[in-house]
Amino acid sequence: MKISHLALSFLLISSTLLWSCGGESTTTGSPPQSRMAEETPAVQEDPEQVAREKIINILSDYYTDIAAEQLDADKYFAPEVEQFFGSKGISREKVGQSLRSGFESVEDRHITFDPSSLRITPTANGYESVFSGQTIHKRSNDGQQVNAAFKNKVRFNKEFQIIAYAGADEKQAQNTRGLAPREEASAPSGVAASQSMAKQVLEEFKSGNFSRSKALIHPKYGFYLIGQPGAYSVPYHLTTFDEIFKKAPWLEKGTDMYTELKEEAIPNFTCEGDNYFDKDGCFIAPTKNFNNLSSLMRALRQAEFDEFGPAVINKAVNIEKLVKVEVVETKSGMAYYYGEDAGKWYLLIIDMASYGCSA
Repeated sequence: MKISHLALSFLLISSTLLWSCGGESTTTGSPPQSRMAEETPAVQEDPEQVAREKIINILSDYYTDIAAEQLDADKYFAPEVEQFFGSKGISREKVGQSLRSGFESVEDRHITFDPSSLRITPTANGYESVFSGQTIHKRSNDGQQVNAAFKNKVRFNKEFQIIAYAGADEKQAQNTRGLAPREEASAPSGVAASQSMAKQVLEEFKSGNFSRSKALIHPKYGFYLIGQPGAYSVPYHLTTFDEIFKKAPWLEKGTDMYTELKEEAIPNFTCEGDNYFDKDGCFIAPTKNFNNLSSLMRALRQAEFDEFGPAVINKAVNIEKLVKVEVVETKSGMAYYYGEDAGKWYLLIIDMASYGCSA
């Protein structure tokens, strides 16, 4: 069969068009991205860094609240606190009470916590932190400005509640009850001379009538009352006997106590068991190198009670040098310290805290 040139041309054009429209394209291009391509993994946060940032925020808020005297212990402390400076096993309510008890002694307080000093260490149930800072305030009693550094160790549980709070230096971890190792005098110097005065004081504490005891206060140094407004003992410097009733008003009603003095060694004391003392009664004994008062002040200074500066501690040391006789009465748990100056005996320290276990 013969095909005309016109028909052949038509067939060729039609075949070309069909190939272009329905045939498979031979043009190559960039392949599409694979749907199975792996996604970039998320960066995992360092748990220790996260904890560090939380602790910085907590401590910053804590010291801001302390400076503003608006502390809510529930916000920062666990219900049961293992240690708060020298006290162990106390409730956060007691911790809050202790902190607030120091508010009235300072004015215009500014506390700077240094985040760059913070060192944290993971523990079995949380983190331990060590850090430093600075506090500046005025003392309420004399208006003197105090500028002091501090370094503390604070432990947090897994919920970032404070479970332990103390000075970072081991030397700061003194028992803030005020008890220091006792060093008794080898000879009974001063006991006989002070015995009648000590008995008089005991009888007046028992009755609540302190008319004669008021004359036993040193005209230059005054005397100290060691009380326990919260978790730790605090010394108050007083100049008149009537001031004691502002700190302990219940004394005016009298105190149940022994008054018969025994010239024996001071009994041993412990907060364990049912009997705190290893013998009962009222005991008088000589003592030497007494430093319980200044030791307590140094411990409290490390606990951010910065009103106990060098000048205040030196004043306490001066009165400690006069102490020669100690009297401990086991029913009330009170202790009295007497000393001689220029041939006259004085009541120098009344301790209502060191022989107690209420913290």
